[in-house]
Amino acid sequence: MIRRAGKEGFSFHDFAWNDYLDDIYAINTSKAVRSSGVMRGWYNELVRPRFHPENEMPFRKYAGAFKGSQLCGYLHHVVAGDNVFFRHIIGHADYLPFGIMNGLVSWAVQHFIGHPTVRWLTYGPLPRRASGSVFAFKRHCSFAGYATILDLAGHPDPLAHASTVQSRWWAV
Repeated sequence: MIRRAGKEGFSFHDFAWNDYLDDIYAINTSKAVRSSGVMRGWYNELVRPRFHPENEMPFRKYAGAFKGSQLCGYLHHVVAGDNVFFRHIIGHADYLPFGIMNGLVSWAVQHFIGHPTVRWLTYGPLPRRASGSVFAFKRHCSFAGYATILDLAGHPDPLAHASTVQSRWWAV
């Protein structure tokens, strides 16, 4: 699929979110239903510019699948320590058969190979018995389920710098 994306003329590289608002909206609304269900919330709204604080800019990144100058898919990822967390990875319905999603994952792998600190690419949960197209795609791209353990020793208030915290289970 990665070779197919290349043969079809797609390229993959970083981009500035605010320069492609119309393309992002077209991507988000190109399918009413995706593997995780009906598209809801901000995916159906006009895309707003994002203005992150200067100190967050080195950690919030966007990579795109491009056909010429048109953005056809994107990966929003966050760099945190030795992890890169995939926040959103989504492609325009018209271009999914051409391997753009595989190309985005390949771009991330190539981009972070040899990085001085990043060791892990993290793409959400992957339970052992999970089924469905998202989990099939994750396995196809060689993602595997692992536990992430944070060493918070010596940090009196580890959540002081977090903007949001999401947890289904919290162990003290």
